[in-house]
Amino acid sequence: MTSRTDVRTPTSLWLRLAGAALAWVALYQLNERLWTWLFRDLAGLDLASPLGGAVHFFFYDVGKLFLLLTGLMFVIGMLRASFNLERARAYLEGKGLFVGLFLAVVLGVVTPFCSCSSIPLFMGFVAAGIPLSITLTFLLASPLVSEIAAIMIGDQFGWHIAGAYVLSGSVLAMAVGWVFSRF
Repeated sequence: MTSRTDVRTPTSLWLRLAGAALAWVALYQLNERLWTWLFRDLAGLDLASPLGGAVHFFFYDVGKLFLLLTGLMFVIGMLRASFNLERARAYLEGKGLFVGLFLAVVLGVVTPFCSCSSIPLFMGFVAAGIPLSITLTFLLASPLVSEIAAIMIGDQFGWHIAGAYVLSGSVLAMAVGWVFSRF
């Protein structure tokens, strides 16, 4: 009699990840329909009324935010697990403070994450021994300078205003990092 062992091959891992991703997409797509069915069809609430609309919106939005944060934290965890932090620390070691702060700002600006998902990357940077001034610069620049906000500002108010927004946020993050490098 042989016992079954849990052998995880790369193929089975990818199939499980694909299945989890499909389940997440299905839940995300069904979220609004579920709350509409529950409140309008089952409970008989008028979703056009202020109370019915507010209750429906609250539960729908809480579900959507939960799904988005769950998916985002999973992706960030996967990125953190695959990102070689020791290699990043070794790369930054001989570059100097200004280059480190500049690269932290660039990485913070191009990552489309809010502070909720930047914190796990920040903790990984600290655990890898990257200087605190550089990691704080990343942590500030990531939510402070948003590429989506820059595009919206540029479209509505002009690209010179969008450039000023990106530049001022980047300079502010670098200044805070430089101040922390002095302690």
